[in-house]
Amino acid sequence: MLVRSFIRKLVIVFSLAAILVCIVGAYQPQDVTVQKTIFIQAPKEQVMAEIKYFKNWQHWNPWQQLDTNMLITYKGTDGDTGSSLHWIGDVRKVGSVHITNTRIDAQKMYFSFELIKPEYKAYQGTLAVYDSLAQTAVTFQFGEHYDFPWNAMLIFANLDKFYGKDLTKALENMKDYTEHHKY
Repeated sequence: MLVRSFIRKLVIVFSLAAILVCIVGAYQPQDVTVQKTIFIQAPKEQVMAEIKYFKNWQHWNPWQQLDTNMLITYKGTDGDTGSSLHWIGDVRKVGSVHITNTRIDAQKMYFSFELIKPEYKAYQGTLAVYDSLAQTAVTFQFGEHYDFPWNAMLIFANLDKFYGKDLTKALENMKDYTEHHKY
């Protein structure tokens, strides 16, 4: 009798928890975007070259600074849609990543960012340049999708804090490099 009562209470607790997760998930977004912007004292064309050519990412990629021994490979025609960058590094620092240029226009590069190791995750992002008075505004945007009801866990996560520091570091590195290395 005591075991049956315990099991009944356990089923009720798990049922209530599942209902709560579904309710919270219904009100949480499934797509989350983190966006950072910086202003660079360089022509838009110069900044766009840093963005669209994967071989130039070595100048400002914050993950490459964390692991200078990472193995980097490129595929496709650099700067064109379909080109890609792949790195394999220390799994505790930078892991294994595959980035593909999915679309490009005069002021924006769209890319997919796949973290392969230490655990698989897929992101979508953009790097965009805009004229802003006598400088170039650069916006780095990174997005992630969470399926329902797992998006309920976003109530405990500050993705801007988690991803924002890497995006900010990338933009600061790009600013420093681009302002000091004129083409």
